[in-house]
Amino acid sequence: MDFSLDWLIYIVPVLLVLMYWRLAYIHQRALQPNVHSPLEADLSQISATVIVPFCNELLHLPHLLHDLQALDIKNIDVRFVLVNDYSSDGSDVYAQEHLPQDHRFHFINNTHAPGKKSAIALALEEFSTTVFCTLDADVRLPSNWLRNMMATYRTTETAMVVGQVKMDYIDSFIGRFQYTEWLLLQGLTASSVRLKKAVMCNGANLLIERKSFDAIGGYRWHQHVASGDDTYTLLAMKQLDENVIALQENTDSAVLIQPISEWGPWIKQRLRWASKKQLGWDSDVLISGLIITGANLALLFCAICSPFVPYTTHLFFMLIGIKCIADYRTMQLVAQRRKQPVYELDLIALNMVYPLYLMVVLLVGKIYRPIWKHGIVKTD
Repeated sequence: MDFSLDWLIYIVPVLLVLMYWRLAYIHQRALQPNVHSPLEADLSQISATVIVPFCNELLHLPHLLHDLQALDIKNIDVRFVLVNDYSSDGSDVYAQEHLPQDHRFHFINNTHAPGKKSAIALALEEFSTTVFCTLDADVRLPSNWLRNMMATYRTTETAMVVGQVKMDYIDSFIGRFQYTEWLLLQGLTASSVRLKKAVMCNGANLLIERKSFDAIGGYRWHQHVASGDDTYTLLAMKQLDENVIALQENTDSAVLIQPISEWGPWIKQRLRWASKKQLGWDSDVLISGLIITGANLALLFCAICSPFVPYTTHLFFMLIGIKCIADYRTMQLVAQRRKQPVYELDLIALNMVYPLYLMVVLLVGKIYRPIWKHGIVKTD
């Protein structure tokens, strides 16, 4: 075999995984300081609107309404707006009938085009506010959630507060897969915000300053994209100033979500994520994406070559070991703060199948037209 081909087969995968190790190390250092956001701040001059778009969430609305009423909102000027986004399962009827008899709770129907962005935009048209928070209808909320989010906004004087999202652990293959992946994604979210190089966030727990939101044009520049009310807004805020984004550090005020229990909806969700087109050019997203994809591509290449090329089986397991060690440290840092467990065997299993999973999702996602609750939505 030609020396140059040897170099490509053996050296390039090693370099790609070592670059992943280096990226993980940088983000792990950012995660290590045990920072806490202020628990109290003067909120007297701030008004907040909590916006919850929902579509066919009849199963989750009772829990949502219970948690909203249980929030600690003493001396906070807040309103809660539930926006029915063309539900067809009776969610709208339930929300209207069980809406608390409290002037702070409001129900509206989305009369614009279907979709989360339109629903949020409609709520902002109806109500003036200093800041607004977005939630998904299927989250569970601790009582200190809103107070801590607003205290972080007030003390950091930022335009966006990225809240933390915990995922519950379900003892099934799909549940374990999602839980392990979620810890790594949340680690990247938190560390990138701390490094002032934010690459992602989650609309299930987000606070946005209204005047800054208006300054970036709201959702107008990406209204044609099916999703991205969270990450696209984050990237637009970065263009204003990388220092305007803060992390809500207190993990006891994180919202809780459940993993998707069935393969079909879970695969569709991942394909929707992969189908998003990068609007504009963000160097942090590009660099992180290339390194993560490159490392997984290197593992997949070694696995494919192992029956045909000497020693690539050994190389595959060596690189899997390196990546598992890097991922384990990230998961450990995230899980310790959240008082959640880390399952080492789940991490190893994830890394064995993740390269193939990631490549398939990325490739199919480029030709996939995402199917939402409202039908097919364009992404270009």
